[in-house]
Amino acid sequence: MLLGSLILILFGIAPLMGQTNYSKRKATRNYSVGVGLAGGAAMIISPPDGLKVGPLLATRFGVDVSIPVSGTVTPMLSLGLDSRGTELHAESNSDAYTLTKTRYFYLTPGITFSSFYLGLNIGLPSGGATELSNGTSVDFSDADKDKMLTVLEPRIGAVIPVVDEEIGWLGIVFSGGYNLNPIFDGQQDLPDNGGNFQSVSAHLGITWQFAIPNTGIK
Repeated sequence: MLLGSLILILFGIAPLMGQTNYSKRKATRNYSVGVGLAGGAAMIISPPDGLKVGPLLATRFGVDVSIPVSGTVTPMLSLGLDSRGTELHAESNSDAYTLTKTRYFYLTPGITFSSFYLGLNIGLPSGGATELSNGTSVDFSDADKDKMLTVLEPRIGAVIPVVDEEIGWLGIVFSGGYNLNPIFDGQQDLPDNGGNFQSVSAHLGITWQFAIPNTGIK
């Protein structure tokens, strides 16, 4: 699973997190603001009977803000656009598929402890589309949009600064999450053989943030 792979990576880099030299921090000592982008994959937990599930491309792009309060603790806030989806196809024919693609405006408060990251992704629905294997693509109707549920997704991961200069800092970001809500209202009431439309996602990306001089920790 996507989250399982992420956890293995986190344990693999744990020793590196503990070796961060905070005496050489520059921009990461200050409040900072910039842009972040990430790509990855998302998929629902399990399909209805007779179908199989597959991942789809997931992307995030937006504004990142960091507010360090100590040498190891930094609250963060991200907001922007989130695109994700899932694939369902027939058990006996992977060419007979349906892609459900969804879009959200996200607001993600979080906090880093050293490089370890915890956050809550909140995604406000903005639309989507259904694509079929015959090439047909249909945008969500207003009724479909009204039935989309807010994403409530705890996320775990890491933010690793790789460039830290006076003007700003560049970090590698990777995280995974589990959406507590299904895609549409009503899917939470499906029988066991109707599938689980909660989803998991994993992203790898970067954040570039400009330091705000004379702020943050001294």
